[in-house]
Amino acid sequence: MESNNLVKVVWDAMCSAPASVGDALRTPALATVDQSGGPQVRTVVLREASRPAKSLTFFTDTRSPKWMQLKDSPDVQLLCWCPERKWQLRISAQAETTQVGSRVDAFWQTIQSTSQAADYMSLLPPGSELASVTPDQIDGHYLGIVDLYVEEIDFLMLSREGHKRFRITGEQVTELAP
Repeated sequence: MESNNLVKVVWDAMCSAPASVGDALRTPALATVDQSGGPQVRTVVLREASRPAKSLTFFTDTRSPKWMQLKDSPDVQLLCWCPERKWQLRISAQAETTQVGSRVDAFWQTIQSTSQAADYMSLLPPGSELASVTPDQIDGHYLGIVDLYVEEIDFLMLSREGHKRFRITGEQVTELAP
């Protein structure tokens, strides 16, 4: 792979991933820092990607520990591994959270009649113990949007002919030792 078109190739792949259920790039691991300074990693599902904005978007429950971690410490990293392409992407980004507004309402409209809506309407926050809870009707949802603004991508491509590694910063590409 030539470094001169690497930015396009990587962003084209990231931008197509949200619509491709089987694409490994659609479900990266997100690393955050908790209140005690410890690392927390979990899988997220990409919902949007934009090369012009250099952003990646996912949803989460606004009551989750992840939401508070992102608000308290917006420096994050995503790890993508795509076995078909033999790519590893370590994406450093700044998280921005959105809990209310027309954009949240628009996303909610697209998922509210699907089984996915239940993930954002639970009486209990994610990670809560399932004790004897009496289910009640809730009014509304806890859908939050997280936009990750990409600062740098560490791109590693594995190959029998020799691994290739690059740092992508904006539109700039620097070749690195693998």
